[in-house]
Amino acid sequence: LGDLERLPLIEVSLGLIALHRGNLAEADTRLAVPLNTTHETGDLWCMVSAFNARAYLAAAQGNAVKAARLCGVVETLRKQIGTPAHGHDQADSEKFIGPVRVRLKAKDFEAEMAAGMRMSLEEAVAYTLAAADSPKPAPAAAARKALPAGLTAREAEILRWVADGLTDQEVAE
Repeated sequence: LGDLERLPLIEVSLGLIALHRGNLAEADTRLAVPLNTTHETGDLWCMVSAFNARAYLAAAQGNAVKAARLCGVVETLRKQIGTPAHGHDQADSEKFIGPVRVRLKAKDFEAEMAAGMRMSLEEAVAYTLAAADSPKPAPAAAARKALPAGLTAREAEILRWVADGLTDQEVAE
């Protein structure tokens, strides 16, 4: 296994695979390792990948604000090291961050992204790994009781989007 410097990038890749398979718990665990490791070594290029993947995870967990802020962290780091987004990032960004942009509306998304851009690297790592920011899944019965008319969480989410004035196309995205 000779090159230990590549291990954080391997963990990011494995975390993204878990995320694409819908295994959010495994993705969460795998994506924590590279942030801790690369923060210690100062590998900003790997940190971009790790924060980017954590933004996708936050989006998949339903934490739109965290996802938007992490997009701001990624943008700042990319500017700092002079690397644009890669082509393969575009598909994941559309899949995970696209719905976040719709959910938060452009103005709020940009405000949250700006908040992420103002974070120091230490603040960004602490914020990203904070367990308190991760939504806790509610037991199915308790969740149904808390939702109007016995709707599922997804149905209630769509109902809120429609009530906020989103079009069918925006909800579909």
